[in-house]
Amino acid sequence: ARPPTTAYLLGKLIRRNKVAFAAGLAIAASLVIGIVASLWQAARAQAETRRATAAEKLAGQRLAESEEARAEAEAIAKFMSEVFRSPTELGSAQTYSRKMTVLEALASAVKRLDADSNLPPARRARLQETIATTYFEIGLPEQGIPLRESALAYYRATFGPDAPQSLNLQCALVHNYRVAKRTDEAIQLGEDALVRMRRLRGPDAAGTLWPSIILAEAYADAGRMQDALALREEIVPRLIRVRGPKDRYTLFAMTGLASSYAAAGRHEEALKLREQIVAAHGNPGNPDTLWPMGELASSYWSTGRKEEAIALGEKTAALMRKVMEPEHPWTIAIEGRLAEWKAGRDGKPDPAPEPTPAETLSRAGKFAEAAQATRDFIESRGAELEAGTGRNATRERLILAATLLGANDRDAYRAACAEAASHFKNTTDPTQAEQVAKACLLAPDSGVDAATLAAFVATAQSHADAHWMQLLNALAEYRLGHWDAAADWATKMRANPDAPERGTAAATTILAMAEHQRNHPAEARTALETAKTAIAANWPAGTEANWYAWLIADLLAREAGTLVGKSR
Repeated sequence: ARPPTTAYLLGKLIRRNKVAFAAGLAIAASLVIGIVASLWQAARAQAETRRATAAEKLAGQRLAESEEARAEAEAIAKFMSEVFRSPTELGSAQTYSRKMTVLEALASAVKRLDADSNLPPARRARLQETIATTYFEIGLPEQGIPLRESALAYYRATFGPDAPQSLNLQCALVHNYRVAKRTDEAIQLGEDALVRMRRLRGPDAAGTLWPSIILAEAYADAGRMQDALALREEIVPRLIRVRGPKDRYTLFAMTGLASSYAAAGRHEEALKLREQIVAAHGNPGNPDTLWPMGELASSYWSTGRKEEAIALGEKTAALMRKVMEPEHPWTIAIEGRLAEWKAGRDGKPDPAPEPTPAETLSRAGKFAEAAQATRDFIESRGAELEAGTGRNATRERLILAATLLGANDRDAYRAACAEAASHFKNTTDPTQAEQVAKACLLAPDSGVDAATLAAFVATAQSHADAHWMQLLNALAEYRLGHWDAAADWATKMRANPDAPERGTAAATTILAMAEHQRNHPAEARTALETAKTAIAANWPAGTEANWYAWLIADLLAREAGTLVGKSR
């Protein structure tokens, strides 16, 4: 036998005292359960405390962020209000006898930003964004570009290129570049933004769709019509699905897609889309509706529905004259189309207007007499010429400059340029600025200082017709000795589908001169011969109303001819 074990003795004790042990076990179980419950409740209480503490901390953090944002907004508002209220540059002791213009206020704001070294970098970036946006809204996108570039550099360095602040500002800068006609930069930055947006936010996000729209517009501006069409066909269905068929961004993208269809000869598809766009816009008195109406009229004409095209064109032109103004580029464009359509319907063109004395004399090679006739016209009709937009006045100055150069009267040419530059020095009209700048750049020795010319060229960058801006830029860059830039702008102008032949002929002469300066003699000769062929078919014979554009092309061709025949 073996000695009794502890387990045996414990079991025997329990069997003899079942009631007592049962009661004790119940009490022990209750104690264990109570302890477990207490521990669970304590743990739960601790968790609740931690959550409450975290929530309180988060709320405090959010409140601090809100207060910081409010303080930042107030600081920015204070800065801008002080800029617009203060005479600043004129000095407080000096009488401020006129209201500060918006441009002066913005220029003052930029100077204050540059001078304030104690300004927090984040606030500086926000202010740069604000000022750049203001420049953009008043139609001066070029002036806002350096500000957005600086702010973007700060955001990228501080938060990284993929941060929301960086990407949102990058997309805004793409739009700036595109509207300022800096198409290559818009495309390069826009393609980068689109890749990042698609990767980070997905293809259907609003932040992705908007830069897609702008990039497609930039492709079209650059003449990359297939790229524009492909991107527009991709994003329009997404916009309709995500934002709806009547959303303003959707309608903007649909308008671009319709233009791509028309450019590709897919006129029925363009027509269908334009009908949808006009129906979605609704109110024909809304300026946003008028351009789509004019485009729809064009689609009617392209698909053979000529009477409908003319009827809608007349309605659109009348509304544009009422809602906008007779000299608005849209009004001029639709009225020009309407005249062509009516001539095509009737099977005969409208009778050409009687040529002016300046035209008749110029076509006869009597440039001195033509210049005098133009002077007389300006003196006798000055007030009438400057009525409305005043573009007739600058056009006559351009004609005067061209005819004086035709007569080889350089002294009179320089005097005419000086008068035009002085008379129109405060113009904000892009067409006026383009015409004055072109007049003063027709020869390398106009006598107008570079800063004045640069101001006119800068104002002309908002020209409604990109091809004339491109031609002016080519000429300006050539006069500055920037041969590569001149050739680039001339090439863009020649590739622009909207550019008339009288303009591309002038651009081709500039290209010839730039190629000569770049030591590309074969390319220079080819370009010059191309230009001469076009000019010979239209000058001095011809009946085109804008005859002086052919004279300008001929003058530039003469200048090119003296260069291209020389060896370098």
